[in-house]
Amino acid sequence: MKEKTRYSIPLDYENQLRSLCWVNDHLVDYVGGLIEFHLDGTKTEVKVSFGGLFDNAVATANGEYAVIYQTLGTKALLLKQGRILREINRSYYCAEAFEYPIAFLTIAGKVCIAHCPDEYNVIEIEEVETGVRLTEKERPAHDFFHSRLQISPDQKTLLSAGWIWHPLDAIELLDLSESVAEPQILSPFWDESLQNINLWEINNAAFIDDKKLLLSGTGDSENEDESEDSSILIYDLDARITLSQVEIDAPTGLLMPLDENFAVGFYEFPKIIDLNSGEVIHGWSDISTDKRNGSIVWHHDSISKIAIDEKNKRFAVGTKNSIEVIVIE
Repeated sequence: MKEKTRYSIPLDYENQLRSLCWVNDHLVDYVGGLIEFHLDGTKTEVKVSFGGLFDNAVATANGEYAVIYQTLGTKALLLKQGRILREINRSYYCAEAFEYPIAFLTIAGKVCIAHCPDEYNVIEIEEVETGVRLTEKERPAHDFFHSRLQISPDQKTLLSAGWIWHPLDAIELLDLSESVAEPQILSPFWDESLQNINLWEINNAAFIDDKKLLLSGTGDSENEDESEDSSILIYDLDARITLSQVEIDAPTGLLMPLDENFAVGFYEFPKIIDLNSGEVIHGWSDISTDKRNGSIVWHHDSISKIAIDEKNKRFAVGTKNSIEVIVIE
């Protein structure tokens, strides 16, 4: 495992990043006015203004659809080919404390969004084009603050890396394989349908593949150990067991799995972590990120512009004067 290529895309004063998304083989700042950044250092500006309210974005892989939103607010705009399709919102409840829950997914060939338009603890799935809600039936909901939504590669499992009252970082998963209207809730904290996750607090989570999760956190749930000792583990969703777990010296922050042996963590700066030993085998200490290590961030915390393309094993980080892109073999 080694760095294959590093690109540095310069930024000028007028083009300080306001968001960062991968679209095909280039990067786009949707909030800043649909500015396209290419790896050769060139850029294309459409010069669309969405005002100063928004500070983050998520987009489909081909860039046809995007959502720009307030990371710690309630407002968002759904875009199609750079034009406003409609306004969407989330519950106001504690919105100033944790990251906006939003993700794209595909259901029966149609592009959809998963978000929390009505209640902080209920995920709804809607068709992007029509706004038709697929999760139209009432269903039981846990007292869970949804955040950092992700969809598995096969589009059948929706992951929410949010929190519960204490506060305590946790995860919840929705199984979409049988029914989108009534997705099955999988949760390690309430119904015990996920067993043997040996963490007291799950700070960060990501899909390695359709059936494996990469998790980092602290303590030991089995022994009711609330210590700050950190570890990183791989969890099998089919077998409902922890496949491996190792201690780590520092929090991971946001995670980007590379395979079952290595992952990138973004706490303070990007670094490659060996999942078999917990050791950091390579780091880019000159690329400063932030100290986020969970969904609760508050306004006073720095939030870096980071774009992850797990499929192509690459990421981009916005710095003061550039966008630094790393491609990993």
